[in-house]
Formats: sequence, structure tokens, C-alpha cells
Amino acid sequence: MDVDVVTLVLLDVLEILHYPVVAIYAYFAFEFCRRYQVIEGIVSPVNDDYGKKGLVSARHRIAMAKLALETSDWIRVDPWETEQETWTETVKVLRHHYNESLRLLQSKKEFMKNKQPIERSTEDSLSYQHSVLPELKLLCGADFLQTFKTPNLWKERHIKEIVEKFGLVCISRAGSDPAQYIKESDLLTKFQHNIFLVKEWIQNEISATHIRYALCRGLSVKYLIPDSVISYIAHHNIYTEESERRNEDVNVAVRKIANLLKPDKEILQNGDHMIIKTLSTFRNYIMEFDVGKEFEEDLAGVDDRKCMDLKEDAYSFLT
Repeated sequence: MDVDVVTLVLLDVLEILHYPVVAIYAYFAFEFCRRYQVIEGIVSPVNDDYGKKGLVSARHRIAMAKLALETSDWIRVDPWETEQETWTETVKVLRHHYNESLRLLQSKKEFMKNKQPIERSTEDSLSYQHSVLPELKLLCGADFLQTFKTPNLWKERHIKEIVEKFGLVCISRAGSDPAQYIKESDLLTKFQHNIFLVKEWIQNEISATHIRYALCRGLSVKYLIPDSVISYIAHHNIYTEESERRNEDVNVAVRKIANLLKPDKEILQNGDHMIIKTLSTFRNYIMEFDVGKEFEEDLAGVDDRKCMDLKEDAYSFLT
């Protein structure tokens, strides 16, 4: 029976301490269903500019991820997201990994095409003849679905692209009801065939947050994370009270205030050139761009982030 090949991507990774457990559940779920052949898992640590409280340097997070996954023969750590100048939106990271998988597939086809027939093994020949386009799925916890309805957090067209073009593998967690999240959203309901719900048969309530708190208090976390990671943390003196306070004043208060505001918008248009002014009693925010051209959106007046954006039409800023 023919099966599709898929790559699982774990994005917006803040810490690595418990991710291999989550990833392995999705792997067995897909293999059991026989619908997909999982060819690899990609762990993509988030950029330092994400600004979450207690976020340690990407350099340390990548190192710990590699240590935690050193015995895995199918999950790898990809530093691309951390190497960008600023935080990158989820959908753009997915596009990058998908394009990379297509590029690698094309390189493999070219290599096999140029190989002399006598040099090809039977396995190589079959692989060349039956190679299929790989799919890419975003691996996430069930609570990730709930964030889609958080005001001003996601762009509607990004959600649509994620669930339509890529798809989700969603791991259930205690207290979450992913099926209900899907039911409450017209968009998620429309593409629910591309959202795979995986039940976590062995409930694991251990979280990276709890482990960090234990480390800050000098408590033992042995058997909760790999010994190699514990040694790395001790050697570099991370997850201390000082590191937990990092970024605590960044974004959180600003976002809470911004969500309570009811700003006025002033729209100025000159051909394809747009100026959007968002005016409020808290802060004023001005966005200037040309339709159809990628530009850097400076959110200093909103939540102090910078990101690359593309407005495909004159009024796409409303989504």
C-alpha cells in the first residue's frame, strides 16, 4: 500500500526539556495509522526576540536540544529560526522548512538521474521512480488550537495557510478538548481533515515550566530530563532566579493594555502606497507599506516586536 511521507515540525520551541516525549507519541500515531511514513522530525527553537519571560539564550537552548536528542535517529534540531534577525511568524518558518524539503528532494532526484544505471541499487531505483512530494505537519499541544481565537494574536490568512497547506498533529493534554476547539471555529472545522488529534495514552503532567521552577529552587530534576542536559545547565548556570526574571517586563503589560483598547484607524492611500494610523489614548501606531511588497513591520507601538510582512491587497491589514 502506498503511503505519503511526512516531516513533523515542532515550532515556537521555548525549551527542549520535555519535547522528545511529545514527538515520539506523534511518530507512533502516524506509523500505527499507516497513512504516513514519518521521515524526520524537526525541532525549531524560537528566536531570542520572542521576548518571553525567562527565555534563555538560543545558544543554550539549541545546545540542550541537541543533547536531549542525541540518541534519536529521526529528530534533529534546526537553528534557522534562531539565526534570523528577529522573531519570525510561525507560518513563515513552516514555509522555510517545506521549501527546504522540496529542495532536498529535487537534489536527490538530480543525483539519481545522473547516476549510471549500473551504480544504482534496487532500493535506489524504486526510490527514484516512486518519489513523492513530502508533506509537512506542525506538531503541537492541544492548547495551541485554542490560541487561534486569541484576539490580535494570529492573522486569519496565516491560520488558513497552516491548516490548509500544512496541517497539524495535535497531542491531547489533560484539561484540554481539541475537538471542541475545532468545533468552535468555522475555519478549523472546514479543514479538520488536516488536523490529526493524537491521544496521549500515558498522561505526563511534567512541564518545562515546573522543571525550571525546580531548578531555580535548587531542587533535583534527575530522571525528569537527560543527565547530559542537567550537567549543561549546571555548568552554564542557567535557569536561575536571575534568568527567570529575564524579559519579565517585556511585552506582557503592553499586550494586556493593547487588548483592552478600542483604537481609531485612519487610512491614507496613494495608489498602491498605504499609510495606516492606529490612534489610541495609550499609543499611536503608524504602518506604511506598498501593496504586494514585503516590508518590515515595526510593532514598537504595540508589543515591541519587528517582523517581515506582506500586504497582498489594500485592505489585508484588517485580517
